[in-house]
Amino acid sequence: MPFDSILAALDHPLIETGVELNGPGGCNEGFLRDDALLLVVVIQDTYDQHSLGGPYQWAKALYAVKGGDEDAVFALVITSDADISPSLCFPGEPPSYAKNRLRLFGEDYLKHGKVESICAPSYGKFFKETAAQVAALCDEFIPQ
Repeated sequence: MPFDSILAALDHPLIETGVELNGPGGCNEGFLRDDALLLVVVIQDTYDQHSLGGPYQWAKALYAVKGGDEDAVFALVITSDADISPSLCFPGEPPSYAKNRLRLFGEDYLKHGKVESICAPSYGKFFKETAAQVAALCDEFIPQ
């Protein structure tokens, strides 16, 4: 459950746990910094149908931990492309009826997101483009 884990690591779970991982003495102390972009990486070959909430709530939670600054969050997602056509994972087959919530998050709900198929023959171009986009955000980033 990628997003349950991501949001818990940022001390912003969709259900409060009472555990502060980023606070003084926490196992993630210093992980989330005010003076840096938040870069989220999700690599999963299946859909995330079990994390709480959905793409809208995930994006809002990430923006919240960065003080509402949509330009302080970037996500790259490598996941199944079974929900689109043409599909690299299932060539010649119609798209699945279920939408990939990870794809929706990266493409539709996040201002700065990039999605690639887990079945791509290479990720070189994807990572090069992502690095350029992140570098541009870093150049413009003003810590809150």
